[in-house]
Amino acid sequence: MDQRKILFDNEDGEISATNVKDGQNTPHYHLQFCTLEPNSMFLPVLLHAAMVFYVYTGSGKLTWSNEDGTGTMDIHEGDIGSLGEGFVFYIHSNLESHKKKRGYMQCLLTLMRALL
Repeated sequence: MDQRKILFDNEDGEISATNVKDGQNTPHYHLQFCTLEPNSMFLPVLLHAAMVFYVYTGSGKLTWSNEDGTGTMDIHEGDIGSLGEGFVFYIHSNLESHKKKRGYMQCLLTLMRALL
């Protein structure tokens, strides 16, 4: 696996990424790691590829929109989900003031194109 490259970092969180592959003649996968402070927002993103996500720690709300409508779901540690190409989504982390635990979300793009 390549080293993670920090794409964005401020007081509300961090986004880093790396590419991985499991052999010489196989496509690579683009992994993005998003770390959000409590009560922070990962701003809306338009997906140019299908995405699978895994919530490593923390919780929040995932809101999405596509040509068929919009939706919101609560996400928690251990959740796995997916969104398709053409979706717009954003994430709002819960306050969790009693834990002060950072919400850590790992995103795996299922196609070889980048998220941003």
